[in-house]
Amino acid sequence: MQRKSFSYKLAKNFVLLALFIIFIFEWVIMPVRIVGDSMYPNLKDHEVGVSFIAGKHFGYERFDVVIVEQQGELIIKRIIGLPNETLEYKNNQLYINNKPVSEPFLETEYRKQVDRSSKLPFTYPINKVQLGKDEYFVMGDNRPRSQDSRYFGPLHEDEILSKGFWVIYLEN
Repeated sequence: MQRKSFSYKLAKNFVLLALFIIFIFEWVIMPVRIVGDSMYPNLKDHEVGVSFIAGKHFGYERFDVVIVEQQGELIIKRIIGLPNETLEYKNNQLYINNKPVSEPFLETEYRKQVDRSSKLPFTYPINKVQLGKDEYFVMGDNRPRSQDSRYFGPLHEDEILSKGFWVIYLEN
């Protein structure tokens, strides 16, 4: 009788653990592996970490890192433009509603190296983009090598899967 009780408790605990894990990975965190260099040098190819699904329920701010799905792939980008804003790039400068906005996360040695070695701007000019009430403009930190809203257009809020990214380890 006691053996059956132990088996029952073990099975019950296993089921509860499985339900807890399913809950965590469906509603709280999403494991993500960085593929490519679009966020380099701030995030690197093959880094593995987690993004918070629950974080999207607290809204978005400019420069938040988010996970979105494009053509069946999870990609990581940074929010540059928020709903109802006008966004423009000229002379490597971001303008939001016709006012210059600094991007301190781009001030890296990598960018300086690209600026010195290339005749093209790090962020090529973008004509004014007027975002709608539910639209976000996202870009990678490695502007010369990023497929982002410049290619696939603004995203709607429901296309953003999670917010933030915390690196756990670098996969070889």
